[in-house]
Amino acid sequence: MNIRALELLVKFGLSRPQARLYLAGLRLGPALLAVLARQAGVKRTTAYYIMAELIRRRYFSKRRVGRRWYYVAATTHDLLQMVKERERLVREFERLSRSAGLSVGLFVRHHPHARATRS
Repeated sequence: MNIRALELLVKFGLSRPQARLYLAGLRLGPALLAVLARQAGVKRTTAYYIMAELIRRRYFSKRRVGRRWYYVAATTHDLLQMVKERERLVREFERLSRSAGLSVGLFVRHHPHARATRS
């Protein structure tokens, strides 16, 4: 397994088991969950919970072929599109919060239970 790729996916926000399952999906292409779990070194029963979250977050999709479900990892291009969409949403939220007079930064800095941070 590519350790550097695994570490990048963890920095991107995936847990290590999620990252291993995603890398297995990229490596294998459309596959049964049992095959992906084996390739990723994740218990099959645990893989179902992990996969549900990865599907919710759009890292995987699933297709039914006959009576079986095949799981397909999102491409790196799809990940880039997800990042661009998140960036657009953050910019929109920033515009809306400014127009509503909200300042999240002030809350964090002046809240009595917030930890002091250096800027």
